[in-house]
Amino acid sequence: MLLLALAAQLIPARPTGYPWFSSDDMPSYVAGAGRTRYVLTRTTVRPDGSILRCEIEQASGDRDVDVQTCAIITKRGKFSPAKSPGGTPSYGVFRKFVVYTMITKWDERNNPVDLDLTVDRLPKGVRSGIQVQVMFEVSAEGQISSCAPDVAKAIPPKFMPLVTLACQQVAIRFKALPATDDNGTAVASIQEACVRFTKD
Repeated sequence: MLLLALAAQLIPARPTGYPWFSSDDMPSYVAGAGRTRYVLTRTTVRPDGSILRCEIEQASGDRDVDVQTCAIITKRGKFSPAKSPGGTPSYGVFRKFVVYTMITKWDERNNPVDLDLTVDRLPKGVRSGIQVQVMFEVSAEGQISSCAPDVAKAIPPKFMPLVTLACQQVAIRFKALPATDDNGTAVASIQEACVRFTKD
């Protein structure tokens, strides 16, 4: 059974000094073509908060944009370390969609999510398309446990049933990739996922 842990006991790797990207980072040829590029990055953060590596989890279709994105994160990225449910510093995986677009008012609800769930009904006052961010521990074998809402985001009580459902579905349907240390050995880590709820 999935344990819905107290959020205060589980802390993902937190970016500091964010955002690290500016409009100057938009490649001129992408801007000139009026294109939008999505890049899903996966940054492994050591227990001391330093960056171990940045990888592309979902490519944009433009290798130069992908390479540039990880180079920016590696150069500018700063993190506070993840902490396991016992409070011990842990490896963390920070997954972030980076969007290069000329659209001036970008709605983050347009970003791809980790899981799309269709439900019969939503809590009163919650609109279809709502996104819920949850965090969890991933073992070296890729097993998910200790799922909880993201403590950095204030979760109204009416959203808690969605958090519970998101945690249940993440445990069943989300393929968590274990983090690896400097030697390439799989290690336990704290990770996050975004779940979107759409009313049927």
